[in-house]
Amino acid sequence: MEWWERLGRIIESRNLDIGGVAKAAAIPVKSVYGYLNGDTPQPRGDRVARLARAVNVTEAELRHGDGSRGLVMLKTIPLLEMSKLGALKTATDPLAVWDGVSQVSVQTDIPDGSYGVRLTDESGEPVFRAGEIVICNPAAEIVPGRYVVAVLTDEDRAVFARYRPAAHRQPRHFFLKPPNDAFPEIEVNGKTHKGFILARAIKHIRDI
Repeated sequence: MEWWERLGRIIESRNLDIGGVAKAAAIPVKSVYGYLNGDTPQPRGDRVARLARAVNVTEAELRHGDGSRGLVMLKTIPLLEMSKLGALKTATDPLAVWDGVSQVSVQTDIPDGSYGVRLTDESGEPVFRAGEIVICNPAAEIVPGRYVVAVLTDEDRAVFARYRPAAHRQPRHFFLKPPNDAFPEIEVNGKTHKGFILARAIKHIRDI
């Protein structure tokens, strides 16, 4: 069950007024109706937390159900859109394309400096679907066979794929293999594309 479906059931079971919930959460009532319809799976900022407080449950309970009672989501990190990462250049801080509001809740063992990236196309299917989030740690070692987010500077687009070095002692020349076999492997800093690795992906969040 998604969090907005759970919110709708709470409102219905407690006979709550949607307008009153919206007022308590300081969110426009039109937006709350949209959330209840599933129009915005990941609202900006802390809106899910505010809605949870408005109906007297924790954010974890609203997102994950009663099985998460007692779970405290203590840490939030920036959430970036994959579609905007292509504008980055080498050595540019990824937060330069962050909207300053969108965040994702993660466990406290996620390293500081990490950020979430929302996938936006079908190149990750069937394992990674558009709209799902991968947590990236720019300080993590880039290891062959592991997933990374890379920027193709000649195309101004970002790619989520497995990393494969082209040759020993040539770290700048590498290949990227998207999870979806319908998408070809990409050569970077060789004959086809120019670009760089932004960060290694360390966690996949499916239900958020």
